[in-house]
Amino acid sequence: MKVVHLINHLGLGGAERFVVELVKAFPRDGFDIEVLCLYRTGELAKEVKEIGIPVEVIRIPRKFGMSGYLRVFRALWERHPDILHCHLLESCWYGLPAGWFAHIPVRIAHLHNCYWNLRLKLRVFDRLAFQFANAAFGCSEAVLRFYRERMWYPRSKLHLVYNAVDPRRFTLLPRKLEVRRSLGLQEESLIVTTVASLTPQKGHEYLLKAVPKITASCPEVQFLFVGDGELRDQLKAQARELGIDSRVTFLGKRTDVPEILRASDLFVLPSLWEGLPIVLIEAGLAGLPVVASRVDGVVEVVEEGRSGLLVPPKDVEALAEGCLQLLLGNPDLRARMGREGQRIALERFSNETAAKRVAELYKDLLKAKGRWR
Repeated sequence: MKVVHLINHLGLGGAERFVVELVKAFPRDGFDIEVLCLYRTGELAKEVKEIGIPVEVIRIPRKFGMSGYLRVFRALWERHPDILHCHLLESCWYGLPAGWFAHIPVRIAHLHNCYWNLRLKLRVFDRLAFQFANAAFGCSEAVLRFYRERMWYPRSKLHLVYNAVDPRRFTLLPRKLEVRRSLGLQEESLIVTTVASLTPQKGHEYLLKAVPKITASCPEVQFLFVGDGELRDQLKAQARELGIDSRVTFLGKRTDVPEILRASDLFVLPSLWEGLPIVLIEAGLAGLPVVASRVDGVVEVVEEGRSGLLVPPKDVEALAEGCLQLLLGNPDLRARMGREGQRIALERFSNETAAKRVAELYKDLLKAKGRWR
């Protein structure tokens, strides 16, 4: 069975990380896998190539148009896979119609997020592109519900495939103090970390507003912001205006997220909406308690009061109170929640579990087409 995964790129991001984790765990017996990128390869491509899976770039123009469709069509026609597995909006918009014209038997849209701010004309365009798909995989129940109710996808084509992480990335890590020294962090500090692209969706501005309230009661806390994006300069300016720039370190894009999480005491994700954040699974595998917004797929990863605390989005007071509840003299509570988060991540969100689920769905979809023997 020949499978092509189509994605915008393999840079640092949740959907990109999922593709890497999926192909790493996928059964190799009977499957021939390749990854195609629309625009560029990215930092995660090396991990895919190291396990012998080819990664190629189509290099379509950034401006959406017919020339991009033609290039995607040619790339798919040359390979003619049994299954085309598209990830993220642009890959679905290009890949699903092009895959239909290239006579690929099974065409899958993988749904990684809830796009609440998507304009009506783009929602209509997305629904038209989905006409060329045989199925859609959603990374959470919340995402499937969003696509049924907001994007008008038929229930019969929707399948749940939870996001997943390779637990082995979180074994044999350096000791906590060693990582702190390498990052220039004080050994006695309490480290609060968030890992997310610096975009409006992730709600960093509300965490920054909560920092003065947290440090007023817990002066030994330091904050790490891991990630990059369009709001980088704006968020740095906000930190200066609030007088907390000495408390907040912007680390930019990093490939050593497991090590950074190992050095941390608490993980915070103040997002305004989410599909199912892979970084919350990573925080669980690192044994970290979590304070996160009560939105969409977040509630499918974080168990309220057991592995973390959930607060309303945009609520600065609640966010600060949640962080202080776990930071102020509560090492036992943090440890207990961290262990529970680790258990949840290992039981529900391992990449081997996701790979088995996807392999079975592939077979079922090909059987429905009369192509599986």
